[in-house]
Amino acid sequence: MKKALSVMVLFLLFECIGYAAPGAVISGTVKGPDGSPFRAAFVRAQNTKTHITYMVLTNNQGKYVTDTLAPGTYDISATSVGFKGDPSRRSSVSVEDGKNL
Repeated sequence: MKKALSVMVLFLLFECIGYAAPGAVISGTVKGPDGSPFRAAFVRAQNTKTHITYMVLTNNQGKYVTDTLAPGTYDISATSVGFKGDPSRRSSVSVEDGKNL
């Protein structure tokens, strides 16, 4: 009984480790009007079909990386508190399995 239970636990452990979430990440750099990196900007990725929205913040170099997003089409925008310009947008960004953007 103990051996069967041990084998089952080991099997489940390897299944969890071997599982890779489908989809990909989106990464990039947000720059201000003068071309310098824009830190602490909110980058929003919204799935156009499900309307599920993911948000990340840029680092000191203006760079961001999303978590793994499900395959689909996303609208990407960047905004910041106190910045009065129009938000930067990219529409219809296609996310496919294993193809990071």
